[in-house]
Amino acid sequence: MFEKAKKYLDNNRPEKALPLLKKILRDGGDYKEVWANMGTAYRMLGDDHKAYDCLVKAADPLTPFTDNKFAQVYPIALNNLSLLAYTYENDDVAAELLHQALTEDPLYYDAIWNLANVRFRQYLSGNYDDLEKCFKLYEYRYKRAASPVLLKTKGKFIQWNGEPGVNLAILTEQGFGDQLMFGRYLKLAKSISNKFVVQCHERMKPIYEPEYQTCNDPGDLGEFTHAIGICSLGRIFNEIPPGDWLNEKYIPKPKDAKLDIGVTWSGNPDHVNDRYRSTTSNYFRDLSNFGNLYTLNPTESGTRGFTALKSGNWGETISELSKLDLVITVDTSIVHLCGSLGMPCWLVLALKNNDFRWGDSSCGFENKWYPSVKVFRNNGSWEEVFER
Repeated sequence: MFEKAKKYLDNNRPEKALPLLKKILRDGGDYKEVWANMGTAYRMLGDDHKAYDCLVKAADPLTPFTDNKFAQVYPIALNNLSLLAYTYENDDVAAELLHQALTEDPLYYDAIWNLANVRFRQYLSGNYDDLEKCFKLYEYRYKRAASPVLLKTKGKFIQWNGEPGVNLAILTEQGFGDQLMFGRYLKLAKSISNKFVVQCHERMKPIYEPEYQTCNDPGDLGEFTHAIGICSLGRIFNEIPPGDWLNEKYIPKPKDAKLDIGVTWSGNPDHVNDRYRSTTSNYFRDLSNFGNLYTLNPTESGTRGFTALKSGNWGETISELSKLDLVITVDTSIVHLCGSLGMPCWLVLALKNNDFRWGDSSCGFENKWYPSVKVFRNNGSWEEVFER
């Protein structure tokens, strides 16, 4: 029964897992592993108070494991408690919990990854000063349970660590938003390379071309010896360059009497935080009092009150953005596209923001990645943030 409950959690079905875990407890299964998984289920369901109580019970030294052994420290419970602290911007508490977990289990890669998110948000909020450490911790994304997927390649490459004069392939990883955010480092990498190519999906080629050679698989080209994932370029250069690296592709709309507003209220439903970051068209509809509304997501076409724009590939999307004065969107790749173009964009953050890159509430409307993006921080109410 316990393994079945865990499988439900792995498949993002906490509502199925919770009754099984409760039955195990009723049948005398008062164990750390059961409490920890109940805490995970409640957190996934949005009941953070019950999640906290379960995880505290799991972390209690007096609660045994299923083999009836005891331990002073249970890293899994501490890691999951850190996620709750992070959700509510208690980043010092989250970091301390993670350090405790890692003292017990230094190779707990998910905990190291979570510490990367904590330290990055602290850095971006002015509460931590070691950017190099942030980027080094960020490398542990490859070792965590849900590691990022690189596009497939037939090539055998040497890991690039900043050596000049090599034939360098940039490998695509993570989502389109990450590729856009870290695209600012391509110019730096190309400047110290001999030959340079960017691997990417067909849809992304208009983003990189003609400044950068692109390909589906650098292994097919046979001339590239070194490679690096695009999100590792920050570690090589240890800085945050200007965000508007695509500004030459953007032609601002001439000012006229009408305001044309592009909106996006939903993102990829498989995103880990989608239940909190996506919302409904209703909240955006009142913006029609201020101008004409256009949708930027192909799944939103046909929604009453909104005109759909073309979005076959990113080049087409850029052309469509030049018809708009402003974009207002939830946290999707459109934010990163607007920021990379230097286009005015208002970002409405999720009900529960777990993304380090926008900093904490002390940053107000500002963020360090994109000067053209204004951040509207969500205090747990879509109504309040849209009124603002």
